[in-house]
Amino acid sequence: MDIESPALDQPASLDQSTPGTAPAGGTGPTQRVTKPSGSGELFPGGPSGSVVELESSAQSEPVHDGSGAPGAPSESAPLPADPARPGPGSPAAAPSDARLDSMAPSDPSFPPADPAAATGRAGGPAAALTALGGIDPAELNGSGRDRSAGPIRPPAAAGQVRATRTATSARPAGQRRPAGPAGPVARLDPAVPALLLRLDWNPAHHATLGVIRSLGRAGVPVHAVLEHPKVPAARSRYLAQGHPWLPADAEPERLIDRLRRMAERIGGRPVLYPMDDAGALLLAAHGAPLAEVARFPGVDPTAPARVADKEQLAELCRRAGVGCPETRVPTRPEEVRAAVADLGLPLIAKWSRPWLLRRGGGLKSTTVVTRAAEAERLFTRRAEAGCSLLLQRMIAPTPGGDRFFHGYFTRADESADGFDRGPADGFDLGPGTDGGPVVCRFGAAGRKDLAWPREAGLTARGTWLPDPEIEAAACLVVQAAGFTGVVDLDFRFDPASGRYALLDFNPRLGAQFRLFTDPAGLDVPRAVHLDLSGRTIPPLASRPGRRLCVETYDPLGALNPSGEVERAWFARDDLAPFPVAVLGSGTRLLRRILPNLRSSSNQEGNAS
Repeated sequence: MDIESPALDQPASLDQSTPGTAPAGGTGPTQRVTKPSGSGELFPGGPSGSVVELESSAQSEPVHDGSGAPGAPSESAPLPADPARPGPGSPAAAPSDARLDSMAPSDPSFPPADPAAATGRAGGPAAALTALGGIDPAELNGSGRDRSAGPIRPPAAAGQVRATRTATSARPAGQRRPAGPAGPVARLDPAVPALLLRLDWNPAHHATLGVIRSLGRAGVPVHAVLEHPKVPAARSRYLAQGHPWLPADAEPERLIDRLRRMAERIGGRPVLYPMDDAGALLLAAHGAPLAEVARFPGVDPTAPARVADKEQLAELCRRAGVGCPETRVPTRPEEVRAAVADLGLPLIAKWSRPWLLRRGGGLKSTTVVTRAAEAERLFTRRAEAGCSLLLQRMIAPTPGGDRFFHGYFTRADESADGFDRGPADGFDLGPGTDGGPVVCRFGAAGRKDLAWPREAGLTARGTWLPDPEIEAAACLVVQAAGFTGVVDLDFRFDPASGRYALLDFNPRLGAQFRLFTDPAGLDVPRAVHLDLSGRTIPPLASRPGRRLCVETYDPLGALNPSGEVERAWFARDDLAPFPVAVLGSGTRLLRRILPNLRSSSNQEGNAS
């Protein structure tokens, strides 16, 4: 279950400019690309006249998908001071359509990027970074260094990045590459950029950084909609360009128009990755006009809303034969009291459509209710939430009982490789709602070892643990929903029924997706990119026991050197985001502690 993260900062325009360009083709000595004075950095405030050095290799490297740890990162350009935090109801807190217009590419304060540089074609530095190889799979977690790197933002000081030069050619949209020799490694197309869309305000979203690193290491130019240049993801060397944050409460038509112009500026029909429920719902219901300029999985326009709506999800589980917690949807105060009496305390309170919750309004998508009065108080805020309140029986956590599943589903005739079976044990999913079979292109199950908050929170520590029961239940509910695209499902073992119950169905990428990275570097974002760029998704090679730790929630687990660990923030090849994330976490902690300390001090003073 997803618990909203506290905000770090408020919106600010992310002015960016075109990085310096380098001649395409050929090999030889180091080339120096100097940015003219006044050209600006990726984000405002960077020094002018900086130099970027690309050291080209004269010897070709073995072909690989590009995962691994590149050389030591160069210093990042200094970022501007954080603007004053606006109060609720201010223009910055609730951007208007006029503010969206001010972010348009025609605005001089938001200069357009060079399409050639963004897509890796001749004329931009990315042209020198299109062929990556020679990476030991053991270095996937960032240990050691390799002889390649993906697109990086221009450093403040001169630095070197090794890369081999290989010309690339783009295929017409929709044309798929013929299947090559069988093997576990598949190269991503560097001519197809990626654009990460996140509408909910969440500067501490480590999955955004994870996608930037995963695709950037594979040579894909990665663009991302970010809240502010001070968020951790904005400091990644693998971020090709940041774009101003788009508020979820803006008109859908305005958001789609803004995304269309953004995709046109990027070029290459970028792959769109919705990183939250609001973005997934926007693309499903209103994304048709974007099909000409961007790529994203074909989704039934009503399917994401059905699965993201907690009220409809309970009915979906019953139809699929998958367990779910006993749920009540009260419509009157007396029904709240009856539900509390029947379900018992503590219980789980959820808003049926959490993407409608106003940022800063004090409502969380999921709350552990310990008193009847608390449930009644939440019920009175239905109008403020804009949706129904669900009360669910709380399934007591058991050791190892919290599981999750990440997958990518398509119709059989929409994929490149004709893979027609589920993950792990390969069972048939049967016909979809439109008669076409739904197939799982990528699927893996894991165990949540630590959550934050502990009883109903996101994964702070997890382990890759294949489980046919979880995989079967996940495919059954996806099939019943007729859903295609990326999914993140949360399960908990229910001792009363003796089976796993589905707690959440998220129609987008899960925060802990990097846990499921096989020895060749294949993960969910790469599988999506391969499929939508017309390439074959190779079989996933399971890595049972691989762990993921979010250092800001589980510092002790992150320091444990045993086994194979993927860390959410720290990476040897991309150091800059880590201190920003730690500092932000410490700041949030102080904001919680200081009011309590002041209150205690005042009480002691009054007593004396």
